[in-house]
Amino acid sequence: SIFRDVRLNDSQLERIKDVASQEESNLMTKMFIIHHETGVRLDTLCNMRPVFHRKVTLVDGKECEYFIVDVFEKKQDELFQKIIFTPEGREIARNHISGTSLHGMSDSEIPTLKQEYLEVLRVCYQDLGMMKSEKEYDRKTKEWYLQNRSSHTIRHSSVHWLMRISGNNIADVSSMFWETP
Repeated sequence: SIFRDVRLNDSQLERIKDVASQEESNLMTKMFIIHHETGVRLDTLCNMRPVFHRKVTLVDGKECEYFIVDVFEKKQDELFQKIIFTPEGREIARNHISGTSLHGMSDSEIPTLKQEYLEVLRVCYQDLGMMKSEKEYDRKTKEWYLQNRSSHTIRHSSVHWLMRISGNNIADVSSMFWETP
Protein backbone atom coordinates (compact mmCIF):
# COMPACT_ATOMS: atom_id res chain seq x y z
CA SER A 1 0.00 0.00 0.00
CA ILE A 2 2.98 2.33 0.48
CA PHE A 3 3.78 2.29 -3.23
CA ARG A 4 0.27 2.29 -4.71
CA ASP A 5 0.52 5.96 -5.68
CA VAL A 6 3.95 5.77 -7.32
CA ARG A 7 3.38 7.14 -10.80
CA LEU A 8 4.45 9.76 -13.30
CA ASN A 9 2.31 12.68 -14.39
CA ASP A 10 2.04 13.80 -18.01
CA SER A 11 4.82 16.40 -17.81
CA GLN A 12 7.14 13.87 -16.12
CA LEU A 13 6.38 11.33 -18.87
CA GLU A 14 7.28 13.89 -21.53
CA ARG A 15 10.47 14.83 -19.69
CA ILE A 16 11.55 11.18 -19.48
CA LYS A 17 11.02 10.82 -23.24
CA ASP A 18 13.21 13.90 -23.74
CA VAL A 19 15.99 12.61 -21.46
CA ALA A 20 15.88 9.11 -22.94
CA SER A 21 15.95 10.47 -26.49
CA GLN A 22 19.35 12.05 -25.95
CA GLU A 23 21.08 8.79 -26.84
CA GLU A 24 21.77 8.36 -30.53
CA SER A 25 19.92 5.16 -31.36
CA ASN A 26 16.65 6.21 -29.66
CA LEU A 27 16.44 2.66 -28.30
CA MET A 28 15.81 3.81 -24.73
CA THR A 29 13.04 6.14 -25.90
CA LYS A 30 11.46 3.34 -27.92
CA MET A 31 11.66 0.97 -24.96
CA PHE A 32 10.27 3.57 -22.56
CA ILE A 33 7.31 4.39 -24.83
CA ILE A 34 6.34 0.75 -25.32
CA HIS A 35 7.05 0.02 -21.65
CA HIS A 36 4.72 2.77 -20.44
CA GLU A 37 2.11 2.08 -23.07
CA THR A 38 1.89 -1.64 -22.24
CA GLY A 39 2.96 -1.70 -18.58
CA VAL A 40 4.84 -4.97 -19.03
CA ARG A 41 7.56 -6.20 -16.71
CA LEU A 42 11.17 -5.45 -17.70
CA ASP A 43 11.94 -9.06 -18.56
CA THR A 44 8.92 -9.16 -20.86
CA LEU A 45 9.85 -5.83 -22.46
CA CYS A 46 13.34 -7.07 -23.29
CA ASN A 47 12.32 -10.54 -24.48
CA MET A 48 9.05 -9.96 -26.31
CA ARG A 49 8.84 -10.18 -30.06
CA PRO A 50 5.67 -8.22 -30.69
CA VAL A 51 3.31 -8.43 -33.60
CA PHE A 52 1.29 -5.22 -33.67
CA HIS A 53 -2.13 -5.52 -35.29
CA ARG A 54 -3.37 -2.26 -36.81
CA LYS A 55 -6.99 -1.35 -36.14
CA VAL A 56 -9.12 1.61 -37.17
CA THR A 57 -12.30 2.79 -35.53
CA LEU A 58 -14.62 5.73 -36.11
CA VAL A 59 -14.97 8.28 -33.33
CA ASP A 60 -17.32 11.17 -34.04
CA GLY A 61 -16.98 10.46 -37.76
CA LYS A 62 -13.19 10.55 -37.66
CA GLU A 63 -10.96 7.54 -38.35
CA CYS A 64 -8.74 6.72 -35.39
CA GLU A 65 -5.84 4.30 -35.63
CA TYR A 66 -4.65 2.06 -32.80
CA PHE A 67 -2.77 -1.20 -32.46
CA ILE A 68 -3.40 -4.39 -30.49
CA VAL A 69 -0.50 -6.52 -29.30
CA ASP A 70 -0.66 -9.81 -27.42
CA VAL A 71 2.00 -9.98 -24.72
CA PHE A 72 2.94 -13.12 -22.80
CA GLU A 73 3.91 -12.40 -19.19
CA LYS A 74 6.15 -15.29 -18.13
CA LYS A 75 5.79 -14.52 -14.42
CA GLN A 76 2.02 -14.95 -14.63
CA ASP A 77 2.14 -17.58 -17.38
CA GLU A 78 -0.60 -15.59 -19.09
CA LEU A 79 -1.24 -13.79 -22.37
CA PHE A 80 -2.52 -10.21 -22.09
CA GLN A 81 -3.86 -8.01 -24.85
CA LYS A 82 -2.47 -4.48 -24.82
CA ILE A 83 -3.61 -1.40 -26.73
CA ILE A 84 -1.13 0.97 -28.37
CA PHE A 85 -2.68 4.34 -29.11
CA THR A 86 -0.41 7.28 -28.32
CA PRO A 87 1.11 8.97 -31.38
CA GLU A 88 4.62 7.79 -30.37
CA GLY A 89 3.43 4.24 -29.66
CA ARG A 90 1.59 4.02 -32.98
CA GLU A 91 4.69 5.24 -34.81
CA ILE A 92 6.78 2.48 -33.23
CA ALA A 93 4.12 -0.14 -33.99
CA ARG A 94 3.79 1.03 -37.60
CA ASN A 95 7.55 0.72 -38.21
CA HIS A 96 8.24 -2.44 -36.22
CA ILE A 97 9.16 -5.64 -38.05
CA SER A 98 6.63 -8.18 -36.77
CA GLY A 99 8.01 -10.95 -34.62
CA THR A 100 11.32 -9.24 -33.87
CA SER A 101 12.52 -7.79 -30.58
CA LEU A 102 12.26 -4.08 -29.89
CA HIS A 103 16.05 -3.83 -29.58
CA GLY A 104 17.62 -6.23 -32.09
CA MET A 105 20.14 -7.56 -29.56
CA SER A 106 21.17 -11.14 -28.92
CA ASP A 107 19.95 -13.01 -25.84
CA SER A 108 23.41 -12.69 -24.28
CA GLU A 109 23.18 -8.87 -24.53
CA ILE A 110 19.82 -8.60 -22.76
CA PRO A 111 21.22 -8.45 -19.18
CA THR A 112 23.35 -5.45 -20.18
CA LEU A 113 20.38 -3.84 -21.93
CA LYS A 114 18.28 -4.24 -18.77
CA GLN A 115 20.95 -2.59 -16.62
CA GLU A 116 21.36 0.28 -19.07
CA TYR A 117 17.60 0.83 -19.20
CA LEU A 118 17.32 0.81 -15.39
CA GLU A 119 20.13 3.33 -15.18
CA VAL A 120 18.43 5.60 -17.72
CA LEU A 121 15.22 5.44 -15.65
CA ARG A 122 17.11 6.33 -12.45
CA VAL A 123 18.81 9.25 -14.19
CA CYS A 124 15.41 10.42 -15.39
CA TYR A 125 13.94 10.19 -11.88
CA GLN A 126 16.91 12.19 -10.58
CA ASP A 127 16.49 14.75 -13.35
CA LEU A 128 12.84 15.13 -12.33
CA GLY A 129 13.91 15.72 -8.71
CA MET A 130 12.09 12.60 -7.53
CA MET A 131 15.19 11.03 -5.93
CA LYS A 132 18.94 11.47 -5.50
CA SER A 133 21.45 8.93 -6.75
CA GLU A 134 23.87 9.01 -3.84
CA LYS A 135 21.22 8.75 -1.14
CA GLU A 136 20.12 5.51 0.51
CA TYR A 137 16.38 5.61 1.14
CA ASP A 138 14.29 3.85 3.75
CA ARG A 139 12.45 0.87 2.26
CA LYS A 140 9.10 2.41 3.18
CA THR A 141 9.53 5.48 0.95
CA LYS A 142 8.52 6.22 -2.64
CA GLU A 143 12.12 7.24 -3.34
CA TRP A 144 13.30 3.75 -2.37
CA TYR A 145 10.82 2.30 -4.86
CA LEU A 146 12.03 4.63 -7.63
CA GLN A 147 15.64 3.69 -6.90
CA ASN A 148 15.19 -0.07 -6.38
CA ARG A 149 12.14 -0.88 -8.52
CA SER A 150 12.84 1.58 -11.31
CA SER A 151 11.16 -0.41 -14.06
CA HIS A 152 8.20 -1.49 -11.94
CA THR A 153 7.52 2.21 -11.36
CA ILE A 154 6.68 2.37 -15.07
CA ARG A 155 4.22 -0.53 -14.67
CA HIS A 156 2.51 1.33 -11.81
CA SER A 157 2.48 4.53 -13.81
CA SER A 158 1.00 2.77 -16.83
CA VAL A 159 -1.90 1.40 -14.79
CA HIS A 160 -2.60 4.82 -13.23
CA TRP A 161 -2.43 6.46 -16.68
CA LEU A 162 -4.77 3.90 -18.24
CA MET A 163 -7.22 4.27 -15.37
CA ARG A 164 -7.23 8.04 -15.79
CA ILE A 165 -7.67 8.08 -19.57
CA SER A 166 -10.29 5.31 -19.51
CA GLY A 167 -12.48 7.12 -16.98
CA ASN A 168 -11.48 4.62 -14.27
CA ASN A 169 -12.69 1.59 -16.22
CA ILE A 170 -11.45 -1.04 -13.77
CA ALA A 171 -12.58 -4.05 -15.78
CA ASP A 172 -10.86 -3.02 -19.03
CA VAL A 173 -7.64 -1.85 -17.41
CA SER A 174 -7.32 -4.82 -15.06
CA SER A 175 -7.86 -7.24 -17.95
CA MET A 176 -4.58 -5.96 -19.45
CA PHE A 177 -2.58 -6.81 -16.29
CA TRP A 178 -4.24 -9.47 -14.13
CA GLU A 179 -6.24 -12.67 -14.55
CA THR A 180 -9.05 -11.28 -12.37
CA PRO A 181 -9.99 -7.67 -11.58
